[in-house]
Amino acid sequence: MQACVATNAPESALDVAIGAPLASAAADPGLGGLVLDGQYFHALLEAAPDAIIIVNEAGEIVLVNAQAESLFGYSRDELIRQPVELLLPPRYRAAHLRHRAVYGTSPQARAMGTGLDLAARHRDGHEFPVEVSLSPVATNDGSLVISAVRDVTGQRAAERAAIDANRLKDEFLATLSHELRTPLNAILGWSTMLASGSGAVTSPRRAAASIARCAQQLHQLVNDLLDVSRIVTGKLRLDMDPVGLRTIVLESIETVRAAIEAKRMELQVELIAPDVVVLGDASRLRQVIWNLLSNAVKYTPECGRILVRLDCVGSSAIVVVADNGQGMSPEFLPFAFDRFRQANSGPTREVGGMGLGLSIVQQLVELHGGTVKAESDGIDRGTTLTMTLPALAVTAIADRRSSSWARLTGNDITTASECPDLRGVLVLIVDADRETAELVTAIVELAGASTVIASDVSEAVAILDRVSPDVIVCDMAAISGADTVVHELRRGERPDRRVPAIALTTDRRAEDRRRHLLAGFQGELIRPPEPRELVAMIASLVGRTGVGRCAFL
Repeated sequence: MQACVATNAPESALDVAIGAPLASAAADPGLGGLVLDGQYFHALLEAAPDAIIIVNEAGEIVLVNAQAESLFGYSRDELIRQPVELLLPPRYRAAHLRHRAVYGTSPQARAMGTGLDLAARHRDGHEFPVEVSLSPVATNDGSLVISAVRDVTGQRAAERAAIDANRLKDEFLATLSHELRTPLNAILGWSTMLASGSGAVTSPRRAAASIARCAQQLHQLVNDLLDVSRIVTGKLRLDMDPVGLRTIVLESIETVRAAIEAKRMELQVELIAPDVVVLGDASRLRQVIWNLLSNAVKYTPECGRILVRLDCVGSSAIVVVADNGQGMSPEFLPFAFDRFRQANSGPTREVGGMGLGLSIVQQLVELHGGTVKAESDGIDRGTTLTMTLPALAVTAIADRRSSSWARLTGNDITTASECPDLRGVLVLIVDADRETAELVTAIVELAGASTVIASDVSEAVAILDRVSPDVIVCDMAAISGADTVVHELRRGERPDRRVPAIALTTDRRAEDRRRHLLAGFQGELIRPPEPRELVAMIASLVGRTGVGRCAFL
């Protein structure tokens, strides 16, 4: 590199570039009288953030800095006097020679980032995108071109990611519109005919069932979107307890059993380690396994097969859901858990959904300290989804720590037509939202209970002066002053009897749950409540263990 330092009597274009032009610039007042000799030029060259390459009229490299060595993988000695085309991919070299000849006839400065799609070649052969600025320097001994080269691999990747994200956003909005419009159209159509009273609906039960199915689709869609929002913002909270996975797996199977039977599928359940226990949020683990099963049902054709296996290997609990359905292509497999990603996206695809289920699964499993992976041998060759969680070295508490429903019925799943018997139980429902109040009323009355409704706290207190309910169900989202609700209700109770209370909330965050419990509530459910969970919680609070029949199950 010493040969590149200017001498007192420049003899070459390189020496002139280092010495004379920059030294003559010292007369500029803006430089404060600083004389830029070869030593100063060398220091500036090495301090440049980009790779600097100086080329003479013959296209030979006459000077490079350390950043150029690092960027291209060549030493200075290997680059000096080599044609600059050495640093280009071979397919571009002939064209570059022609362009360089044209540029030499009228050289002009070109700023970096002019939008040209340029590529460079590393010594090991790999190519990478670059941006280049050109600064021609005229000397008495010929012209030089000072090139600043910047690797923009990261920038290009970010640009591609932004393009992909924008495309996914457009696909998501189109899919969301379709997923919302389809059930809403059915609900609107059926409800309009029912409300007309014209007798056009020959089967009101069929209409009501269709409306219920569509409403459930919308409910699940909104819940998924809320879960994604909570995950992204870090507001998702887990209530961790020792949980028996056997109960969770069997409960999840029951929720999709009707869909499995409707498609005449073969279901194989292998409880190899039935007593395995993990530390987790039971409701969220149920959501995970339900999503895995729903994915299998959705993408498996009629008369297909689904396998559910619960096992324990070493210190890991393993849940496997495998099917012989649509499968995944090798290209799509790495993106199976990406948010809003679907192998066949857009509103014209064969199956519905927002592409959120597996993304939520991955996030929830990772929050539990576990992993989930997808495997497939290709299109039409099925998919295997495997969840792995840290297992606890305890089994005796599994039955005690499972869901309220399991505690009421033992550790076995009940038939779909059974639920706790609430005959003789009086429930006070405090809810300003008429729709939710009517839903809660219908649920508990179908289980045999009687109800009385209050639209606000003052009305509830007045009711407590006249009657003595067995349970209070209060919609915290529809009643103002939620933190003081239970205290006001307690003021209207008989001194010798405290009525257990259930809070209906829109979000089951740990801090909200603690606040409700401290305020005096004994239970909490997400609104609108799932019928079996509400009936099970009421039965638990009033000490009912008998089983009756519920029309909604």
